[in-house]
Amino acid sequence: MKLVCPQCQYMKELDDAVVPAEMVYATCPNCRHRFRFRGEEPQFGLEAEDDSTFAPSVDEGAISHDGQNLMRGAEDGTHREGGEMAHGTSGATGASGMASERAPVQGAGQETGQAAAFSAGHGEAVDPAVANIPWVYRGQVGWLAAFLATTRAVLMTPAVFFAHAGTEWRKAGVFPFYIICTVFGLLMGQIWAWAITTFLSDILSAETMAVAGGGFMGWGMALGMAAVTAVLSPLFLLITAGVLHACLRITGAGRNGFGATAMVCGFGVCTYVLYLVPFIGQFLAGLWGLFVLLVGLRHAHGAPMWKVVLAVFLPVLILLVLALVVGGMPH
Repeated sequence: MKLVCPQCQYMKELDDAVVPAEMVYATCPNCRHRFRFRGEEPQFGLEAEDDSTFAPSVDEGAISHDGQNLMRGAEDGTHREGGEMAHGTSGATGASGMASERAPVQGAGQETGQAAAFSAGHGEAVDPAVANIPWVYRGQVGWLAAFLATTRAVLMTPAVFFAHAGTEWRKAGVFPFYIICTVFGLLMGQIWAWAITTFLSDILSAETMAVAGGGFMGWGMALGMAAVTAVLSPLFLLITAGVLHACLRITGAGRNGFGATAMVCGFGVCTYVLYLVPFIGQFLAGLWGLFVLLVGLRHAHGAPMWKVVLAVFLPVLILLVLALVVGGMPH
């Protein structure tokens, strides 16, 4: 059997005997494009929302260590670009090269989950490099629907989302998504601060109100801060992603370039929607945001988690060391 990637034209010869009949998808080791190599392409249609998540469907045990939907080969592993081995737990593939996948489970999202459903019935072409991101379909299905679908995918399945998001952060529309999330988080924080200050100031101490997010700055100041945030947030995203990617390079975790890091930083900020939860929303957003950041970077770069954790906390460690050095100097 000859497999040819339609994206980069990478070709691999496989023995038919080691490719089970139920496997219909393959993942190219050169460009990581996932394509159907036999059988007819399913016809997608828009349907009511169900319990399926934005994720390629897999049989139980088929997820590899880096979140890619790779199946273990006839030998101990399947080579991927860079010499890594995909350690799946079930299934089979050819001796090396293309990683085949089983047919999707009935009822789960096919190919690109919600992204495929969004594109159904619309003639507008989407760059294959970002076709797995619902946000890129906002011009077809509306900004709100695309935003909610992307947010749901990032919050519920960050490993799958960022493993398939790619590195084309400009084409993915990271900037508008990031601006919306940061402005929304700031305004929601001020709305709850106003509510706490207005209705609970008589029964809560100033310290308790501060912890609960009761530092209301006034509507004029809040709207002014929102406007400034909308203008400066793209620059803040570039600085944050740049510093973080430099740390990833130091620890050896920045394998897929700045684009992968920018994807995680840009789309991961959607945890700000948790500010909708009163009193504890800011804490939930912080904790889940850290989880999404770590998991997202780990799967976006295919790097060991310990290297990602070290990179994320490296700036804090550097500041602590500097503080100790400066504090220990004679005055």
